[in-house]
Amino acid sequence: MLVDAPDQRPDDLKQPERQGFWGVLDQTAASLARIAGLILLLVGVWAAVQVLGEAWELYRHPDRVSRFADAVEQGTHIDRALLPANRRATTTGESGYAATGDDFRPSHILGWALAIILLLVLGRLAYWILLAGSSLAHPTGWPDRRRQGKR
Repeated sequence: MLVDAPDQRPDDLKQPERQGFWGVLDQTAASLARIAGLILLLVGVWAAVQVLGEAWELYRHPDRVSRFADAVEQGTHIDRALLPANRRATTTGESGYAATGDDFRPSHILGWALAIILLLVLGRLAYWILLAGSSLAHPTGWPDRRRQGKR
């Protein structure tokens, strides 16, 4: 059953109206929850926009992932472990590797993987924030799909 208006709620969803101090306290708590929900909605939208913006910047400027690659190399020394000694350079470049046309660095691949995983985790966090905010901001609570039937 779909609910058209807030005053036409089914009998099992209606809550008794409280009078006096408890009624005011109940309404104040509900208002504060809605305000917190709206704030969470704004934070969630901001976080989602930031994640999308960073993903777009990585698409436009893929060389920005080299910071992740340098951090991976400094922490794991994977390039030294996997690359033969004759392919490693000892000068030039922030990471100590020469920039050549045949420049394969395992740390660069891991840097891309870390950047993508980080964007996915941040996107999921933004989604959870939006869900929590919408649950709090919705005046009657989140609709229960079991009551509405499957569609």
